[in-house]
Amino acid sequence: MYAYLATQFLAAMAGIGGATALYEAEVSHNGRALTVRYHGTPDVTFRQVGQWLPNRPGSAVCRWTARLAVRRDVVGAEGPIAAFARPVPVGATISGSRPGRCMTARKTIAREAAARLGGREQLAAIASGDRATLVAELDSAR
Repeated sequence: MYAYLATQFLAAMAGIGGATALYEAEVSHNGRALTVRYHGTPDVTFRQVGQWLPNRPGSAVCRWTARLAVRRDVVGAEGPIAAFARPVPVGATISGSRPGRCMTARKTIAREAAARLGGREQLAAIASGDRATLVAELDSAR
């Protein structure tokens, strides 16, 4: 029982189970067709403020910040090309607070952050901004 609870706690702290968005684009470079995949996952950090005492009124507040962590993967006809797989910098950060403890509201906050950060539409905008960088990296690899 203890091992199960410890595993669940560590998974919650690591943010496992967050909503992941996927966007795929086709790029043609020097006659090669490449598939570029952008994986977006909300990266949420929590900070507990105030006191929480069992069986007493408390003043606990969960403050959180979130940003969209995006990873680019490039796949060619022969398979994944690891040299071009990398995280893509995204500057938008959102924040908020929720009354109560962070542990009890973690999943709700993660869903709210994912909805506010955007999904596929946001990844499409990031992909179009990253296209010039990707083409420059492909050109330099010759």
